[in-house]
Amino acid sequence: MLSGVFGVVAVGTDGALATACLVGYATAWCFFQTYWRFRRPPTDWFIAAEGLMLLSVTLSQVHLGPQTVGSWTFVVVSITTVTCHFEWVHWPAGGFIVAVLSIGSYALGNLLSGHDEGVASHCLGFAVQSFLAWMSLALVRAGARAADRIAERAAHRRREAAIAAARRAAELEDLAMLHDTASTTLLMVSSGTLDSDGWLPDRARHDLEVLGSVPGTVARDVDLSSLLRTLSEYPGVPIRLDIRGPLTIPAKPAFAIFLGAQEALNNVRQHAGDTDVCLCAGRDHGGRVLVELRDLGCGFNPADVPTHRRGISGSIVARMSAAHGIAQVVSRPGAGTTVRWIWPGSEGRDQHVDHADRTTTA
Repeated sequence: MLSGVFGVVAVGTDGALATACLVGYATAWCFFQTYWRFRRPPTDWFIAAEGLMLLSVTLSQVHLGPQTVGSWTFVVVSITTVTCHFEWVHWPAGGFIVAVLSIGSYALGNLLSGHDEGVASHCLGFAVQSFLAWMSLALVRAGARAADRIAERAAHRRREAAIAAARRAAELEDLAMLHDTASTTLLMVSSGTLDSDGWLPDRARHDLEVLGSVPGTVARDVDLSSLLRTLSEYPGVPIRLDIRGPLTIPAKPAFAIFLGAQEALNNVRQHAGDTDVCLCAGRDHGGRVLVELRDLGCGFNPADVPTHRRGISGSIVARMSAAHGIAQVVSRPGAGTTVRWIWPGSEGRDQHVDHADRTTTA
């Protein structure tokens, strides 16, 4: 179409009208072809229509005179022999048919107009550039296929890594549950704690209920406030409750907070000494669930906790992080300990959580 505009300007006065009509016909074909391709892939009759358009342009030399190098017919054929392969990428043979038809009609038009000087070399040049265009397209497609294979292998490795991470997370969750339930109860028994108030049967029954619930696979919503109220009878630790419920949230963060609070109470019982504990829970103005467990015991320096001790880092911080929430442990020697859980809710669970908010602080 652009070459046609050049043809109207470059042709002499005698052939201006015929050239303008021919350019108008070619331009109309270009618009129709573009309109059609947006709706469906080209069919075989496109080759016949495109061939008719090419014959009309190239054979016009019979009436308009020979079209030598630099003429608008020469440019049309040159561009067509390159772009035809990209137009017929779904059927490579179609591109070659259009290229051969362009070159042949250009040669025929020049011969019929009585001009055969340099036609052979021109046609050879058209053929070479058409072949190079096809080769470049073939290289691009080969590179795209190689990139697809690489992307597919990378996606396969990511899937395998995700499966392995999920399996490992499930194993860690099982270990954390055992740490917070049965192993803690056994530790209390082995340390010589007497069952003077009859807490051991209730504690064992509670451990079995928690292990049987498999928190990692529970999909329904639960009332966190009801779970936290069951901690009011935690053996050996007097607890004051300030729970504003109901707090209905998904099971995973609910059990992460509940089991984390249970682990924190275990630590209070074993390390804080005789002290009162306050457990508060509710929602803030933004709808976030806030749970806080405070004691005025002896406190500790979180930086001094050995790395093999997984009570704080595993049962409290990591478990809440896996549930898309935040857990903070604030303590210092002689000033008690505060453990805080924050769950942002379904709207904010996928938002970025600052790493500093998930770590323990002194």
